[in-house]
Amino acid sequence: MKTLVFLLLSIATNVFAQPASCAAEKSLTGRDDIIHCEGWESSTWWQNGYLDTGRKNIPEAASGPDQTSLISSGCISGNCLRVRCRAFNDGGCGGALAHHWPIPGTQQEIYLRYYIRFSSNWSPENYDSSGSHIDTGGKWPGLADVRAPGDTVGQCGNGGAYADGINCWSGRMKYRNCTGSGGADICTASSAETTRVGWYWYVPPAVTNNNQMFGSWDNQSWGTGPDSPVGNGSCAAGPTNAGSTGSDSTSCGQGAAGLANGVWYYFEQHIRMNTAGVADGVAEAWVNGVLKYRKTNMKFREVGHDNLHVRTLWLDVHMGGEGVGPLVESYIELDQLVVATKRVGSFKSSGSFVSQPFDVQAN
Repeated sequence: MKTLVFLLLSIATNVFAQPASCAAEKSLTGRDDIIHCEGWESSTWWQNGYLDTGRKNIPEAASGPDQTSLISSGCISGNCLRVRCRAFNDGGCGGALAHHWPIPGTQQEIYLRYYIRFSSNWSPENYDSSGSHIDTGGKWPGLADVRAPGDTVGQCGNGGAYADGINCWSGRMKYRNCTGSGGADICTASSAETTRVGWYWYVPPAVTNNNQMFGSWDNQSWGTGPDSPVGNGSCAAGPTNAGSTGSDSTSCGQGAAGLANGVWYYFEQHIRMNTAGVADGVAEAWVNGVLKYRKTNMKFREVGHDNLHVRTLWLDVHMGGEGVGPLVESYIELDQLVVATKRVGSFKSSGSFVSQPFDVQAN
């Protein structure tokens, strides 16, 4: 009888009323797995439950839209959100957008979908306040549980505050340039693509510079793996072993994942938490419906964890460090974000939900 009650309660916690913000996406109508929709139709969107930090016990309501504005031209539907990346000599793009939306309940499995587009002059290269090129890359939205130990100061998952499997883990997206060894273009054969994408993992064990890593969504090993020089260039190296569980595990992902400027793409992310202390968690990612990353032996939490689950949508756009920015001002745009307990698929303004061939492999 106890088992039956537990199962019924578990099912009930994953049944949600359709958010009013989902109205533009008719194919979501009637689905009870949809937790949150953000189409950026409201000029005060950040007041819809968003927080400025991921701290658990001291929530801080989002104080404003950060470096963002709403536009209505060329969006997937209605308005979309433009995130301004100021040039290095105008304040930069560190923390251009930094909000959390707390996911209700103690969800063990979450899917996230959103659309993204870069300005025509977008570049992933970072410059410091003197105009010197310093590195490449930054962060985009993802899923996490980023409370700090004791929840008294800040949050982990950024700034070198490493995941320990007890208090926190993080799976935002990371981007970087397409330059590989010897200056080779490793995105695809097309010169139009400027940017590689992948996971920005903070996962246990908590070993300095070894659980903060780029897990690319392509099959190129350059620049992947732990930040530490030991094992850099292989997702199978280091204690996190964040490569896919397929035949290309040393290269993290599958196929090519280069993105071009001025084109809408939709990203899908899937996290399923592991049994505490057991490497049986799942991380998957798709670009435009094509599977780019699948790992079925992830470890997000250890025995004795502090109720770690998929606790927050980390709505983040961050280029390099603070005071760092592109050579010239640019922007990215976001649209039609959905958080759900089942896979969402592409945006459809009409019709009903139809099961899609979600496990399409990369080319």
